Amino acid sequence: MEKREVLIELGLSEGEARIYLCLLKLGESQVNRIKTDTKMHRTTIYDFLDSLIKKGMSKQQVVAAAPARGYERRYGATSGAWTTTMFVEAIYDSLTQ
Repeated sequence: MEKREVLIELGLSEGEARIYLCLLKLGESQVNRIKTDTKMHRTTIYDFLDSLIKKGMSKQQVVAAAPARGYERRYGATSGAWTTTMFVEAIYDSLTQ
């Protein structure tokens, strides 16, 4: 039985399993890289990430996936009162309440 099938047996959907395995393989990466690897649409990736969060994916796993990386050059910050990581963590917290 392959890893994807095991994850599905454990309760993940096909898409969630694909995203999860991609994140394990790539580590911190841009959504465009996940999109290329999984052949999924960007909005679908965000939907599955939201679903994985609701199923208990940790904040560290979500931050490591860097879901805002594609926007960092234009809108992001690595220092100051409100960093991109802080923004991602706040979104995570709001989704898990």
